Amino acid sequence: MRSRSKYIVITTDYLIPFLIIVLPLLGYLLAYHTSIFAIKNISCPLDYEPCQIQNLVAELDRSLGDNLVALNPDSIKSRLLSGEYTIRSVEVSRQLPSTLQVDLLSTYPVIALQLTDNPGQWIAIDSQMRVINVLDHDPNVPTLTLNSTPPFLLGERVSDSDVIKALEIALEISSDLSSVEKIHLNQDSTLTLSLNNGITALMTTSRDQSDQIRTLQSILIDKDIIKDHKVVDVRFTSPVLKSY
Repeated sequence: MRSRSKYIVITTDYLIPFLIIVLPLLGYLLAYHTSIFAIKNISCPLDYEPCQIQNLVAELDRSLGDNLVALNPDSIKSRLLSGEYTIRSVEVSRQLPSTLQVDLLSTYPVIALQLTDNPGQWIAIDSQMRVINVLDHDPNVPTLTLNSTPPFLLGERVSDSDVIKALEIALEISSDLSSVEKIHLNQDSTLTLSLNNGITALMTTSRDQSDQIRTLQSILIDKDIIKDHKVVDVRFTSPVLKSY
């Protein structure tokens, strides 16, 4: 009679299925149920410099000790963007085994508001029409002047729909007409444009701005039309030129 071997013999017929079952299970346990992938370090550059905004740092520190593999990047993005209006972009990545990388970019103004009786102050507005700062120097962006400033809160969108419309038009004007030096919104929804050639153009927020801009462009390029005129009014279907 053959004696029983004192060694365990596993053939490939059993080994391969065994490994297929055990290795993923082992990987799952290591990834989600051990401290190997616990977040121990957080790198948070803001505009490629170390982040100094304390509330952002404190919010990210809440993730210390969390599992890096199980991390939800979208959740972190949402928390940071909703809690800090000065941030416009959040990119989250993992650096195994224990470092969370969060790259931040700050908001920047695309246009500014200014009171006619306070020429030394600019209210900086971002691309979402949110007030992001109040400055005592020119932010070097298109500026819309007003007779009075609508109520605003830092981090909040401008609430006055007429002012928002005027801001959108001012951005388009500045993009399409490089000769515009100043843009002013009057009480009657009229936009007064001061051009660098001494001409004043009148537009309105109540009509399509693209049509008005095209009409104004076609007039400005014809030197014979504008040589004896100082005011170009494109608020109406038919433009009006005035010599005063």
